[in-house]
Amino acid sequence: ASQSQPITGNVHIFILERPWEEQRALAPAMVQERLDLGLVAETQSLLDEGIERQWLCSMGLSYRLVIEMLEGRFPETELKERTIHAFRQLMRKQRTWFRNRLSRAHKLSASDIAKEISQLIQ
Repeated sequence: ASQSQPITGNVHIFILERPWEEQRALAPAMVQERLDLGLVAETQSLLDEGIERQWLCSMGLSYRLVIEMLEGRFPETELKERTIHAFRQLMRKQRTWFRNRLSRAHKLSASDIAKEISQLIQ
């Protein structure tokens, strides 16, 4: 049986980033798309089919927030804004995680990737 060997040599790790304000601005459209695709009805259907609440909550913050709303913790009129806020918090945590864990990675602008990779390869 062969053992896994560490990657050696000239290895580069790339992180594609958008400026924070640009990334932050994506959240409302992402949330609205999920709501338009029937997130609330989907969540209710899964619960009705016997999917465990706790497991479904672990599958994503959207499900967790819809379940909390269905349980009466807040009105449906607040669901969109609460979800947008939660997505933005998650985006920020992900940026921090990548910055801390992959400090030697090449951070590339998502809008200028071809030019930046070309410069790195040379």
